[in-house]
Amino acid sequence: MGAAPLDQLPPEAFKTYQMKAMTTWGTLRDFKHFLPRMLDIIGTPARSDPFGELDPFFIFGKLDYASWTSWLADERSAVDSYFNALWSVLLLRPDEGSWAWPISRWLRDLSSVRGTLTPLLHQWEADLADLSRGPTPAFHLARLVEDEGQDFLSPRSRHGFRHGHPPHVLEWLVSDSIGQRLMDAFFAWHDMPGAEALSEAYERQQMCRQLVDNLRRNGEL
Repeated sequence: MGAAPLDQLPPEAFKTYQMKAMTTWGTLRDFKHFLPRMLDIIGTPARSDPFGELDPFFIFGKLDYASWTSWLADERSAVDSYFNALWSVLLLRPDEGSWAWPISRWLRDLSSVRGTLTPLLHQWEADLADLSRGPTPAFHLARLVEDEGQDFLSPRSRHGFRHGHPPHVLEWLVSDSIGQRLMDAFFAWHDMPGAEALSEAYERQQMCRQLVDNLRRNGEL
């Protein structure tokens, strides 16, 4: 693998390495060498096979294992800039079926390596507010509400998301401003195919918000 030009390594070249990097195979220096190519692959998935043999969960997990937040300033800046750029692309990339990971999965995996998601949530809300960015950020939000709201409203799971998102994501998701963004999106894109998902998401978001308010009043959350 090391003999091939880095930018020509296919996803399958990293099938085993992504799980064994630094713990069984190679060093931190090796990981830093291959990291740009692995990040490039997961940032530009092929429609027929999103990441080939690569799993962002493993790559981000190895970044955390490598304590990337303690790397040299220029290295940390490069990784952080990648996350910001990746998120910008994800927000505007349509969810086109089973090949695409849902936004909830990306949030979970990014949380595992980056900690707070607040800057990414702020960016998402800014894209929602700017209708010139198109409807895709709103449809991603509708899917997040559908994926997580349905589970959160279940009596068996009222204290967290099934995908393991941190509490500040819940706070954001049930906020007044997000409810307003969903309503605005529905009125802006109501004539598009699938627009009913925005209306349904708004209703579910309001149900989640009411439940959270009740739990807080009862000291259960």
